[in-house]
Amino acid sequence: MAGLPVCSWYAGRVSGGGDDSMGLLALALATALIVLRRSGLRTDVFSNTAGVLLMAGFGIATFTAPPMIQAAFYIGGAGALLGLRARHAGIYGLLCLSLPVIASLQFYLGYPLRITAATGSGMLLKSFGFDLEVRGPALLWKGMSIMVDPPCAGLNMLWVTGFLFISLAAWKRFGIAMTLLYGLMAIACAVAANTLRVFLLFFKEAGIVNLPDWTHSGIGLLVFIPLVWLVLRFSKVSVCGESETFSPRRAAPAPVLLCVFVIALLSLFQSRFEAKQPTVSGTPAWPQKWKGEWLEPEPLPRREREFAKSLPGHIGNFRAGSRQVIIKQIHRPTRRLHPISHCLVATGYTVESLGKGKYTATRVGECLFIEETIYEKEIGSKKTWHDVSQWFWHASKNRNSGPWIAVVEITH
Repeated sequence: MAGLPVCSWYAGRVSGGGDDSMGLLALALATALIVLRRSGLRTDVFSNTAGVLLMAGFGIATFTAPPMIQAAFYIGGAGALLGLRARHAGIYGLLCLSLPVIASLQFYLGYPLRITAATGSGMLLKSFGFDLEVRGPALLWKGMSIMVDPPCAGLNMLWVTGFLFISLAAWKRFGIAMTLLYGLMAIACAVAANTLRVFLLFFKEAGIVNLPDWTHSGIGLLVFIPLVWLVLRFSKVSVCGESETFSPRRAAPAPVLLCVFVIALLSLFQSRFEAKQPTVSGTPAWPQKWKGEWLEPEPLPRREREFAKSLPGHIGNFRAGSRQVIIKQIHRPTRRLHPISHCLVATGYTVESLGKGKYTATRVGECLFIEETIYEKEIGSKKTWHDVSQWFWHASKNRNSGPWIAVVEITH
């Protein structure tokens, strides 16, 4: 009962398609392992206490935290009450990977990983005698700017590497310490592999070597093969001191079940988290024209009105000739400002990035061209961003440089 809001939220996220649906694979494997090893699951005072505490955290989170945190508390508490223990750390890891985390990872880690890949590949290239400059996520060489764009941040490679290792850890019943230790090693290898991929792609993108377009993906696959080999080598470590003998499973005692039932009732009072943001007073002075055409205000769709309630700023919806223009004035760094591509994928569009904040989105009988830009202080400012993750880290370090204006132009 307590998990119904979480399950509803999860179904809505993964049903929209995109990278978040990859979590279904982790969920299916975790479920299969729990079923296969159900005879070895057992509860005791420790697991019951941990389960109740985590469920209490879930009950509190329903009032104070976003759905992702609620779901993490819920799966942890449910796992402990089912009898999952330290030797099942891999199953817990699979359950965490099943959450729709890729969009959040792209937001928070996308830009730092791009910087890491650019810096690491730049050091390798300099060691080979290339006279270049690393400027943020870009490699500057002979008047060219070879950009490490968001798809090259390596997040998909990182997720697949994590999934592979945690699956092996779950199968071999690694404990918590071993899962964390070798998991960190696997993550470090994935980041290094992506740096090597950017290093190799430099020769293609700089025109030093003429290669067909398909080699862009081919180089990524070439780098991923030794990465998989390393992960498999990690999994061959011996597991010492872990008995394979399990006690018969015992049901959680009545007081524990009563506590969980009370928490479930409390959680139903807040089935959907709404971020509590201080209101931003006043009405912004929206521009009157966009690219030479008058902006005609239009009412916000219902979904945008709901979104605006938790946005630290204002949203305006306009029509400029045949184009739709959505303008958001943001007063502080926020996760609520996310790429328009995420919304399009969730509504059934197939999105293709053209670089520098430009996309094409296609659906049956419909094709859209989208441009997305974030300006500092005012539209037309020289300080702009096309990557939301890059903007977020800049805004977090320079909170007084706002407000920021995010403009999305949609051409049908």
